[in-house]
Amino acid sequence: MENVVDLVKFAHGFLGRYALSKLVGMNYQARMGMMVAGSYGLLQFCMRVFMWGALPSEKLPQYLLPTHNVVARGLTPTV
Repeated sequence: MENVVDLVKFAHGFLGRYALSKLVGMNYQARMGMMVAGSYGLLQFCMRVFMWGALPSEKLPQYLLPTHNVVARGLTPTV
């Protein structure tokens, strides 16, 4: 699942924690992380939240390694 960073900012991260708890409650492995869209070839500098889920019998995917360098002028990504 991919979403905007407000998923982890709104109400002290309630929505992100809720989504992860639902995955874990359904016996999935779960991982959540943030990535800069430009690091993967998109022509924008924005943070995105990603959630991975996998059944216990499957291997949970790792974070993707960046494929592009992002140069941000005057911006500091914050959560």
